[in-house]
Amino acid sequence: MYFALALVPAFLYGSMGIILLKVGGDARQHTLGVALGSFVSATVLALVLGLDTDSTSILVAFCAGIVVGLASYLQISAFHKIGVSRVMPLTTGGQLLGISLLGILLFGEWLGSAALPVGLVGLALIILGVMLTSWQQKPTGGFDEGGEVVAVPYDPVAVAARGKGSPAPVDTRPKQLVSGLIDTGLSTLFYIAFPIIIRYWEVDPLRSFFYQAFGILLVGFIVSFPFFTKQLGRVDTRWSKYTLAAMIPGGMWGLGVVIMQFSQVKVGVAVGFSLSQLSVIIATFGGIWILGEKRTRKEMVAISVGVLVLVVGALLLGVAKSLDVA
Repeated sequence: MYFALALVPAFLYGSMGIILLKVGGDARQHTLGVALGSFVSATVLALVLGLDTDSTSILVAFCAGIVVGLASYLQISAFHKIGVSRVMPLTTGGQLLGISLLGILLFGEWLGSAALPVGLVGLALIILGVMLTSWQQKPTGGFDEGGEVVAVPYDPVAVAARGKGSPAPVDTRPKQLVSGLIDTGLSTLFYIAFPIIIRYWEVDPLRSFFYQAFGILLVGFIVSFPFFTKQLGRVDTRWSKYTLAAMIPGGMWGLGVVIMQFSQVKVGVAVGFSLSQLSVIIATFGGIWILGEKRTRKEMVAISVGVLVLVVGALLLGVAKSLDVA
């Protein structure tokens, strides 16, 4: 049951970027909308379950919220720069490696004689799957053997200014690509730190989420301010229908964070987090089919094989947990 629960965040996380870019709006609107949506979901949860009153837990949860708020902001920025289907495989690989290894080193997971080798094989397969799904054929500026256009570049101004109903363009030019990769890398580091902080200080993930969401909201208000998003213009565009629409995937993302933290208590950090990162499957294919992010035939073959490898790797992580000993 808990393994199935650990898969729910995969759907919620994988859908977030697709919904954000599909409804339109810019990065600052999406950042604030996601923060507001997560705060609303946290408020509802607090009314149902109550709040943790321990001062240490409150402080740790608030700091963890700031960390994951920064991660969300950088990830959304990367979505707009290089596309959902490119960001998610990269950040997934980094998070899986970092979180799983820290779960083993800090929390003593996979101590069984057979658990560690099986778990490491599972991790290796997941990383291989991520590499396959993120593989990009070298642009030629022409056509591939199937007659399809290879790597169509887009204007970065169009990335920031696209409106409702527009597909998510993927800018392949060097400066935009490097900027998007930097955002992805930093976002990954923050996402790695978040669950480790919560688990290390043994904070109740459900009754402390309100404080986490408050940290997320604070970050959302600050980083979405026009001073920090000058590339989108000086006019404050945060208060719009796109921000309101972004609250829906924001609420989904917040719910995913809560379920991920709860499932980690039941199945362990390494397994719980790893299963949640199967969101890469939804995000990759959704980015291609729903948002219109371009891929060549060779890339589609690599992506399909990569998804299969990811699923096998995730199953091995579950086997590793069943072989674990306390």
